[in-house]
Amino acid sequence: MKTGTGILAIALATGLMAACGGGDSNRSQEKAMEDAAARHGIDADVSLNGEGETEQIVINAGGGQVGRNLDLPSGFPDDIELPAAWDIIATGSPLPGSHSVQALSESSKEDIISNIRDRLTADGWTVMDSDSSMPHMARISLEKDDRMASFSVMENGDTRAVQILTMPKP
Repeated sequence: MKTGTGILAIALATGLMAACGGGDSNRSQEKAMEDAAARHGIDADVSLNGEGETEQIVINAGGGQVGRNLDLPSGFPDDIELPAAWDIIATGSPLPGSHSVQALSESSKEDIISNIRDRLTADGWTVMDSDSSMPHMARISLEKDDRMASFSVMENGDTRAVQILTMPKP
């Protein structure tokens, strides 16, 4: 409940601060929002755009991050290029040498799987397994050298949720 209250505080502060406009006051507004989150035990980094509207909120938790428009985690394989239109909403490193990324996409699950297959096989990855038998979910697993990558795509209303896991082969 404490985290929910903190997130609500950030959301309310975001709305209030966005109404104040941009310019030089952005940094002080960002700090005020970060301080409000900290009072609830949440480590948040806030970025406002030139109009003073929220551009990004990143909540740092347990070595991972949640938010919107996040960057790929440090060390994410550079031979796995994700589409620029994907909105990365969570990142983490669940095991040494592994990365977990959650993103949202407006593309269909079929287009997402096809795009991943085309991009990664062109870059030397080999498809190990692919399944689209469930109506609201599709997945594809690939390998390259001593690494594996798995993509799961789930229907999520108007968007698709994409879960990515990269890791060394066992």
